[in-house]
Amino acid sequence: MAEDKTKRKVDSSAGSDRRHAARIATLIAVPVTVVAVFVAFNLVSSVAEDHTPDRMSAPTDPVPVDVPALAEEDFEICRALISVVPGDLGDLPQRGVTGEGGAAEVSAAWGDPAVTLLCGGEPVEVADTDRVYRLDATCWLAVEGEDVTVWTTVDRTHPVELTVPAEHEPSGQLASALSEFVDEKIPTADEDSIPTGCFQ
Repeated sequence: MAEDKTKRKVDSSAGSDRRHAARIATLIAVPVTVVAVFVAFNLVSSVAEDHTPDRMSAPTDPVPVDVPALAEEDFEICRALISVVPGDLGDLPQRGVTGEGGAAEVSAAWGDPAVTLLCGGEPVEVADTDRVYRLDATCWLAVEGEDVTVWTTVDRTHPVELTVPAEHEPSGQLASALSEFVDEKIPTADEDSIPTGCFQ
């Protein structure tokens, strides 16, 4: 009997020790898990912020744009293009546009310094030695300046001009991001007027 009591006492003591150890493990595991979740959440949030346009610091004032006088039919075609351009161009948030002649309806702007898009400007002359770029379904001529690169479509009935400040290089990626919208809304010019480089 004495042995049985001793054995039960030992078993009870061992069980008590196991329960005590389990409680300690739980008390340790819960805070560690909470800390791990907190750290993981902050890491994910930090990565997300690194890939999100900084809208808080982006200017909200409209960008002044000079637009040419357009016939009503031309104005409607250009307005159709501006109605579908993306809200963000790459990682640049869109800004408002101001100016006479319905500037806000035939032009658009993104980022700071502003990248501007103008529809219905003057067509550009393309020399035989000029290199043109077919980006998706739209063909562009790029003219590089000291501070900006100007991309102009050369295969459309209505020229579309994209002015990209040097701070936003590579500028070709921005032109490429607009090509599908230009192709969707601006008619293709007669084949005879399109530079041969656009067909290569």
